Amino acid sequence: MKEKNLKFKGISTHLFAADYKDMLEIEKKFEDIVNILGKERFEIIHTQNSAGIISVEGKNSTHIRCGTILFGLQEIGYHDPKIKRAFKLCGKILGIKDIKDLKYIGYEKKRSN
Repeated sequence: MKEKNLKFKGISTHLFAADYKDMLEIEKKFEDIVNILGKERFEIIHTQNSAGIISVEGKNSTHIRCGTILFGLQEIGYHDPKIKRAFKLCGKILGIKDIKDLKYIGYEKKRSN
């Protein structure tokens, strides 16, 4: 990259649903990588998820993606009472799936009862 003076449209990472301390660690590692490669090589430095916007606010990014929080849906473990749900879906149940053998549901590990 340095020898050829390469430039890139962007670099990105995604903060998975994690606790605040884990998110800060991931954000720091991403920042270190970008600094080693050279911030000036990237037009866009993109990171985050919905919880990250509430918690770490994309301080090292040029762009953030707010995810489902845009619709008022909040990540498990993060709650801002000022954020209100934007819509409600209603419909008929078309099927029921047995989830006992699944390890994850969405981004979250399934909790054992």
